Amino acid sequence: MSDNNSRDPAREYSQKRKRRRMKKALRRTLVLVVSVCVILGIAWGITSLIQGGGGTPVAPSDSAPASAPPVVAPEPEPTGPPATPEVDNTNWNFVGPVEQDTEAMQLVSPDYRMIALPENGRVDMRYFDTVTFVGDSITQGMYLWGVSNAHYCAYKSIGPKGIYDGSIWSNVTGAQEVPLEALVASQPDNVYVLLGANAMVAYSDNDILVAYFAEMIDAMQANLLEGVDIYLQSITPVRQGIDPRFSMDRIHTLNDMLAKMAWEKGIYFVDLTEALAGEDGWLREEYGSSNDGYHLTSAGVKAWVEYLVTHTAYDPKTPYLEGSHYYSQLPP
Repeated sequence: MSDNNSRDPAREYSQKRKRRRMKKALRRTLVLVVSVCVILGIAWGITSLIQGGGGTPVAPSDSAPASAPPVVAPEPEPTGPPATPEVDNTNWNFVGPVEQDTEAMQLVSPDYRMIALPENGRVDMRYFDTVTFVGDSITQGMYLWGVSNAHYCAYKSIGPKGIYDGSIWSNVTGAQEVPLEALVASQPDNVYVLLGANAMVAYSDNDILVAYFAEMIDAMQANLLEGVDIYLQSITPVRQGIDPRFSMDRIHTLNDMLAKMAWEKGIYFVDLTEALAGEDGWLREEYGSSNDGYHLTSAGVKAWVEYLVTHTAYDPKTPYLEGSHYYSQLPP
């Protein structure tokens, strides 16, 4: 009799399914075991690299080997202030119109040329209708040979302290007045200050001199209307050898200090050295008076005016001339 009659198809199918499930389960288990081994191997390798540089761990020894390199103590941390990086001052006045943000920066030992206003648009002479010049006998030269439509608070032999201390001085017409009161009465939109020559004779201490400048600017800002721009002009160069108190080093040092002070007080600094000095840094011969070496000739005053008309802070109300360096159109 054939064995086909005794086979149970249902049972055979069930057994085949069971064997397939077992094989799948075995494969999954094998894959899992292999994966775990691989992960553990990677982890062990990383740990070995961290702890022993990838080599065989060495048991600690109670004594260092004779060939061990000497231990070098670390250099002590510097205790003083960090060194100020050297500044490349070979290029300056390379930017267009800018606004000073005195809160965002702190200046340390600046070069006054880096703070000074760059060349901007050339203004029409109508700009000076609402300008007041504050200064000493050098500024009186501007009154004589320079700008005729400006206001002047210029007094022979005065220094910055005399501008705000309430004393009485003779102005360019000979009238007696208190300088700060006269300045406020002129109702300027812009104020140009040039002082320092007399103060350099009176004070050998630069810090005292600059402190008087700072108090003068504070007094101006407290009494002038809001929105009036103040331009602090640099101490002008002099003819070489006129007086050791007017050495080039001292003038440069004072201009650095004054420019820093101007930045901190939010006013503009104008570098007249660019307009008046020769290649050697001293006042050009044709610009300096032969009598004393620091007052300006009429040619020096004209060079001064030419510099001011191209070095103003941008204002949309300013009458710029067509063909200006940055602004090519008169405002409507």
